[in-house]
Amino acid sequence: GNTNAGPLARSIVINELMYNSISGDADDEYVELYNRGALSVNLGGWQFVAGINFEFPPNTIIAPGGYLVIAKNLSRMQTNYAGLSAANLIGNYNGNLANGGERIALAIPDYGFTTNGPTITTNVFYIVVNEVTYSDGGRWGRWADGGGSSLELIDPDSDNRLAVHWGD
Repeated sequence: GNTNAGPLARSIVINELMYNSISGDADDEYVELYNRGALSVNLGGWQFVAGINFEFPPNTIIAPGGYLVIAKNLSRMQTNYAGLSAANLIGNYNGNLANGGERIALAIPDYGFTTNGPTITTNVFYIVVNEVTYSDGGRWGRWADGGGSSLELIDPDSDNRLAVHWGD
């Protein structure tokens, strides 16, 4: 009988997608994350569970207000963007971002333990902390679909599940 709570807003948000570059080369794809929180976040063990395949290496830290680019092809990104370095760029992810749109989901591991006598079993569950389902039509930016622009969240504090909060 009470009002439902609003969506849980985590510190890490999917902030930018290059899903269909002007070059037409999938190696130019990337996903950018942003830490909108007040504390550093260790992404070690986190992974994308929809869209692309990538598990973050241990001690991958994003500082408050910091960005991290996850590249399809790390060396290609370093060549294309001089401002990227080991501090804000990692890769390579497996799979491709769909040019027609798809769901991208980032998840954090959660560990459960079960016992059967002296045997302890660790179970890992992944909890989605941020996701976006983008498209190449409607309110989604037209220039991001092969026109030379990425798809970028206009305000990182907005609900990135809604097309109106993205621009190209």
